Amino acid sequence: MANQRNRKRLETPSVTKNTPHIARVELASVKLPTVSTSRVQSQSQQWVKYGEKNDFPQYLIDAEGKCAPHAAFLGLRRNLIAGEGLAFSDNIQAALEAINDEGTADDLLEDVAGDLSVFETFACQVVYTRNKSAIVNVYHVPSANVRPHKQLDDRGNPIGYWVSADWSNTTNCQPKFYERFDPLNIGTHVKQVDASQAAPAGSQLYFYHKRALDQPYLPQVSYRAALTYVELAREMGVFSLSSIVNGFSSPGIMNVASTMDDEAKRDLVYKFNQTMTGAENASKVLLTVSDIDTITWTGTGTEDITPRIEAYNRIIVEQVSSAHRGNPMLAGIQSEGASLGGDANTYATSLDVYHNTVINPLQRPFLRFLNRVLTFNGATEFELDIARLGLVNAAMSDDMKFKLLKPEVIASEFGYKPEDLVAAPIVAEAIPAPAAPVV
Repeated sequence: MANQRNRKRLETPSVTKNTPHIARVELASVKLPTVSTSRVQSQSQQWVKYGEKNDFPQYLIDAEGKCAPHAAFLGLRRNLIAGEGLAFSDNIQAALEAINDEGTADDLLEDVAGDLSVFETFACQVVYTRNKSAIVNVYHVPSANVRPHKQLDDRGNPIGYWVSADWSNTTNCQPKFYERFDPLNIGTHVKQVDASQAAPAGSQLYFYHKRALDQPYLPQVSYRAALTYVELAREMGVFSLSSIVNGFSSPGIMNVASTMDDEAKRDLVYKFNQTMTGAENASKVLLTVSDIDTITWTGTGTEDITPRIEAYNRIIVEQVSSAHRGNPMLAGIQSEGASLGGDANTYATSLDVYHNTVINPLQRPFLRFLNRVLTFNGATEFELDIARLGLVNAAMSDDMKFKLLKPEVIASEFGYKPEDLVAAPIVAEAIPAPAAPVV
């Protein structure tokens, strides 16, 4: 064995008493899903994961409860997308009222508006007659339950989609494959999967999403820049609550004797970081290990952090509103230093801009889909639109309503009739008497 090369043994350096223990704390972060097309093609699964753990839609749902301004804008989106319901010509009324055997097209719009507000996507199952000559039912499918098939067609679009009621438990909720909606090619791509995995015969899935620029599979929400500040709002809320729950106790630095052995030190620091770091443990203590033989306490909580919290809250409102491309006033967030008359004018203008730049682009895909369904079923020369929601909403203050609405409308809201209104009497200003002549 003389020719065998000597291998240098790599030993882990021993930890001395004076070696500092540095713990890494993972703060809140947002990981937007990305997809490598080459990796997708080589994987064994037939569907594309939405996020590292295939749970990004659930993250978007949970984000609504983490930040009040974000939730307000999502609620505003939901209401404005649904509007006052569908407006249509008489020749398609019967078809829309029987869009499926569970409800009307207005009911379908309500469900679609919820998905469009959060995911900016929507999905509908299309069911054909036995001879594939007409569409008999259109059902809403939650967007969170849809994943694209990994195989692409000649134009770079997924040939179909997989649907599961619970993607965290595909054993009990086995995904089913649906062809992409195409009335002229029914049953073309369903042969690509096992028959036991295919959806019921004569069904296709329409799935709208605005694809990310770098890959063809997953949607890209326009408000993604707000997600970091949503997490910030959540941490600020937990921090404030923890400060109160912990009795506004003063944070501090604790020194612990270093006479303990290295293993005990590591165990102490590990357990301390598990229980004392993060927003949930606000107003607690910071532990350090040194060579002193006694335990000391140094209080550090002398700073008033209220201005910092207020500044962070202002940043959250500004950044979330910018990401949603809307005036905070639209979501019921009161602007500082604005006059009442100016608020009313700004509200009307901002709502009009928001409709044209955000809401209308989200409504159009659903209207195009319904147009395709009605046209395939033989409807011609019809009118179809979504009635715009009124200028006034529940989040608006009464003072602003008085500025925007006519007196007759205000009176009707309080149960009065127009004839009950009485014009205010015009009182002439008193003319001062002429001054006495100077003699």
